Amino acid sequence: NTLDDLRGEYRFSPYQIMEIAERIKTASVE
Repeated sequence: NTLDDLRGEYRFSPYQIMEIAERIKTASVE
């Protein structure tokens, strides 16, 4: 169950990670 859930989330993880990284960058700048 857990592995399946992680797999499902990992499907769109790359794009999400990139967006989160951008947010962190902006937050760090301020």
